[in-house]
Amino acid sequence: MKRFLMVLTFILFGAVAWAAEPTPVLCLVSEDTASQGLTYIDPKATELYRRMGWELHFGFYQKTTRDELMRYPVVVGMIPQLHAGTRAISEALGRDFDEYMRHGGGLVLIPGPSYYAPDDFERQVNPFLTPYGVNVKNDIPMDSNPANLLKQVRALEYRYLKTANLKKDHPVTQGIPFLYLPLDFSYNYLRTYTMTKPSAEWTILAAGEPTCGSFQRKSVASGAPVPGIWEGEPPFLAVRPVGKGFLALFTTASRYFLYDACHWAFGEGFVLKEGNGLRLMSQLFDYVSQHRGELPTSAPIVLKSASVPYVIGN
Repeated sequence: MKRFLMVLTFILFGAVAWAAEPTPVLCLVSEDTASQGLTYIDPKATELYRRMGWELHFGFYQKTTRDELMRYPVVVGMIPQLHAGTRAISEALGRDFDEYMRHGGGLVLIPGPSYYAPDDFERQVNPFLTPYGVNVKNDIPMDSNPANLLKQVRALEYRYLKTANLKKDHPVTQGIPFLYLPLDFSYNYLRTYTMTKPSAEWTILAAGEPTCGSFQRKSVASGAPVPGIWEGEPPFLAVRPVGKGFLALFTTASRYFLYDACHWAFGEGFVLKEGNGLRLMSQLFDYVSQHRGELPTSAPIVLKSASVPYVIGN
C-alpha cells in the first residue's frame, strides 16, 4: 500500500510539474533576415512571454516541416522577407500551414516587411491569404485626433497609434482597454498597416478609431497623404476558424511584439507593457490554440535556451 501511495504521489507531482510547463510557440522569420542578425528572439521578450505561460522558439519559414508544425499548439509567422522577391510562404509550406490549422493548430500571421520591401510584401504574402478571404494592404493608418498619437524620442522620434476600438466581448480582447501600435518615425518604413475587408468567416478584433483612416504609403512618406482603402476604422487584427484550428492576421510589426520587443530603440517593451500587447498576444495564443489537443501526437519538444544576444536586424 505504501509503495502504491508513493507511486501515486510521484505521478501527481509529475502532472503538476507538466501542467506548469510553458506552452511552446514556434516563431518564424524568412531565412534572408539572418544576414542582418535576425537569428534569435529578444531574451527579455522571451522572459516576459514565459511568465505568461508561453515558450518562444525561433525558426525559419523555409526550413520548417509539416512534422515540426504539428508539434506546436501555436505558430507565429513573423517578418516574411528582407529583400524584395522573397516568398517565405511557398506553396508547399502554405499547404502544410493549412493542414496544421485543420488539425487544430493556431497560426498567427504578423507579416510586416523589412525596410527593403514595403511594397513587395503584398505580392509575396497575399497568395497565401487570398484563399482565406483577406489580403494585407500596405496603407498606413493616420488618426486625425491628436490624442491617439503618442511620440517618444529615442535618438529618433518614434510614433505610436492608440486605439480603444476593440471587440470587448471577445476572449482575445476582453479586459484590454486600449492598444498602442507602432508607426514609423518617418513613414518611409512600414510598421502598422491594414488589410482588405475580410470575408464573413473573419471576426475583426481590433481596428482604428472612427477618426483613423488609411493612406497610401508612398503618399504619406512624401508628405501629401492620399486616402487609401479605409475612410475610418481600418482593421488591424482579425481571426477566423480553419477546420479545427484558427488563422489570425495582425497587421503590425512583429519586432515590437516579439523578436526586438524590449530593445532600447523600440521602447524597451513599451508596446508589450504600457501598450497592452503582451496581454493581447497571450489571450490570442490561448484562443487560437484552444483545440491543441486535436493535433497529431509527436515527439516531445526540447525547450531551447533563452540566453541569446539581442537582435540587431532590419
